Amino acid sequence: MIFSTCVLALPMASFGSLIPIFPTQEQARVIEIVEVLILGAGDKEEAIRAALRMRPGVELTPEILRRDQEFLWKRMRVRLLKVEQERLVEGGLRLHLTVETTSAMRRVLFEGNLEMDRDLLLVAAGISSAQSVDIARIPSLAEDLAAYYRGEGYLHVSVQPQVYEEAGQLVFLIDEGPLVKVGSIEFVGNEAFPARSFLGVGESLTSNMEGGTGTFITPGSTFTEGMFERDIVAIEELYRDYGYLDVEVSMGEVSFSEDLSRAHIQIGVNEGAQYRVRSLSFQNDLGGPLEYSDEELLGVVGLRPGQVYEKARVKADESALRRFYGIKGHPSSRRSVGRSDVFFSFSPPNGEPLQYPDPETAEVDVTYLIREGQKMRIRDVLVAGNTRTKDRVIRRMISLEPGDLADGSEAVRSWRRVLGTNWFQDPETRQPFVDWRFIEADRPGWVDLRYEVAEGQTGRALFGGGFNSNTGAFLSVQFQKENFDIAKTPTSWGTAVQEILNGDAFTGAGQTLRAFVAPGREFSTYSLDFTEPDLFLDHIDRVSLNIKGFKTFHYLRTHQERRTAGSFRLGRHFGRHFSIWAGPEMGRVNLSNPDPGAPTLIEDIVGTHILNSVSAGLSYNSIDNPFSPVDGFKVRLSHKFAGGSLGGDWEFQSTDARVEKYFPLGYDRLDRPFIAALIGRVRFANETGDLGVLPYTERFFLGGQGTLRGFDFRGAGPRESGFPLGGEAAWNASLEVRAPLLSSRVRDSVDEVEYARGALWVDAGALGDGLNDFDSTRIAAGVGVRIRLPMMPQMPLSLDFGWPIKSESFDDTSVFTFSLGNF
Repeated sequence: MIFSTCVLALPMASFGSLIPIFPTQEQARVIEIVEVLILGAGDKEEAIRAALRMRPGVELTPEILRRDQEFLWKRMRVRLLKVEQERLVEGGLRLHLTVETTSAMRRVLFEGNLEMDRDLLLVAAGISSAQSVDIARIPSLAEDLAAYYRGEGYLHVSVQPQVYEEAGQLVFLIDEGPLVKVGSIEFVGNEAFPARSFLGVGESLTSNMEGGTGTFITPGSTFTEGMFERDIVAIEELYRDYGYLDVEVSMGEVSFSEDLSRAHIQIGVNEGAQYRVRSLSFQNDLGGPLEYSDEELLGVVGLRPGQVYEKARVKADESALRRFYGIKGHPSSRRSVGRSDVFFSFSPPNGEPLQYPDPETAEVDVTYLIREGQKMRIRDVLVAGNTRTKDRVIRRMISLEPGDLADGSEAVRSWRRVLGTNWFQDPETRQPFVDWRFIEADRPGWVDLRYEVAEGQTGRALFGGGFNSNTGAFLSVQFQKENFDIAKTPTSWGTAVQEILNGDAFTGAGQTLRAFVAPGREFSTYSLDFTEPDLFLDHIDRVSLNIKGFKTFHYLRTHQERRTAGSFRLGRHFGRHFSIWAGPEMGRVNLSNPDPGAPTLIEDIVGTHILNSVSAGLSYNSIDNPFSPVDGFKVRLSHKFAGGSLGGDWEFQSTDARVEKYFPLGYDRLDRPFIAALIGRVRFANETGDLGVLPYTERFFLGGQGTLRGFDFRGAGPRESGFPLGGEAAWNASLEVRAPLLSSRVRDSVDEVEYARGALWVDAGALGDGLNDFDSTRIAAGVGVRIRLPMMPQMPLSLDFGWPIKSESFDDTSVFTFSLGNF
């Protein structure tokens, strides 16, 4: 007989590597077990044998041994101390197992757990339903269960273990007590910030806390262990953000209501002094001098000696420095992929400047650490994610090209153009999604500029209705296909519908097709419109085409007006911003049912009239995002010739000049812009035929959304018998300041997407019979809000409340106006 022994050192709850059973190559041959003898099992021998895989007829392997070792300990609390193998002459193995049993509870029960089910409590205790429990662990298990309850808000819980050794049963007797809610919070020592704010306006201590007292309708927060520790940290962060660098916040007395269900909490605040800036300096994070002097950088940032040291000022300076270095060709690490030392960073690694506070004077010396990175140029412009949209369509909206400086500000403007198309949405959230990055190239001093998009649904069928402050109630059915491709037909008629719905057909060339039907009480319109922005695939210096047909019905107080027309227009683009265009329009205008008191200008043209014209114009447009403009300039000048050699019943000329300027006034700590918008428009016309006066339908009017808010639709200007006369010349201007209100981050995108903006505005305008004969100027001012609904981000809502500052007694005023389409 040959004996081989394996001694196993087994810890209470973990297992190391097994010592090899077979020390020699000969013994390493797998041999079948003939008999198993167990020493030290006592009355558990039968249960142990039933649990073992090492049994007669089984070939012994290290894997089987390890499994039995772990199973015996974890499930039965039996230690396998020693394994001896006896090789029999007649063949096979006899195993001699030495074990040690421990006192363990084979069954765990819970009593009194009304709010927590058994599975949750087993997980909280770290045991399974099939696992035996060592008696030595019972006190720690009871504490684990109590800690779990306290973490869920049952602060008065009691957990008492009861052991029944003979039955091998452990029972935890639980008195859960009431779920504790926050009843009241009292602050002591706070002067800079109130405990609560009115209607959530302004900073307050409770608005920065996780715990709250609730309202008369809603209960207070559940009082859990750890919650107020986090709240104390949050309150200290609030104070430090406003310059209270020495603030100390501590938990005071906690008392409970008579039924123990409400906690009354006291929080002590030692605010300390509010620090002001004593000096500001700049330092190269990697050592050595900076490329730009302190004087240049001080001209960029807003933090100044004597100011309160606030985090918002630091964040604004960080954004300003990123833009400054971005314009100089230093890409930001926030927007780049590659080695961190080659990109611009602000106070790496956490964005916190160096602070040297002086408690005696309550002043702080601040040092902005700057990692300038390298000045870089663009090697290539990459577009990713455009599975349907053609590369050239996206690239013509990106103003940076290979060889240009890696200008982060210009990259942002291009991002806004692409985002403003509303062609690209996150596939999960359906929110607008376009992202961009600078990526370090394998050539020193060069980066690739990469734009990533996610194809969205660009075909929409909208059914709805509403009330417009200019045109009254209406119902609408609209089909709109953006990013249309008239040449990309379905692969077969059988799959045509599915391919169109999926965007696999008629998608990707940047064309636009719109069909619009909107019957209404005061205004109805029906139109079909097609636009090809790049007719000959010239990319930048391109030719565009627009074909449009429409029919409108206008039910005015003065008369009913029906207009039908079709137009054809060609445009020529020179570069990215400048274009000219020209084209004819042919149609007819019908006036009927004039009001008995309507102006004589209407009575003279009742009936149907043919109106043929040709228009030409030019445009310069550097606005980054027409849907949500932040920066840029737009000038549009057009002139129309009607009648004459073109035929028709009316002959006149009209000119329309419009100027728009948008520029950011500053940025908040989330890098959202405050925007100033200046808009001005001048229109004038003169009749050159036999009428002697411009037809009423072609005259200009002011009042309502888009011209002069604070006044009713066509409510400003001269009147006859109470009806508007309009004018042969008009001007109107608007100054509007827009501020961010609500935004959120979109998955995988760094920049915020805004959902609400506030606005302060002033409108002015006047009508006249010529450019030298204007009536008195009307002026109105007001406030507004621009809302982008998450479920319909392509159709923002503009609400405006305005009041006339200068008007005439006969003007019609309107406090409230609204419109869809501009954010």
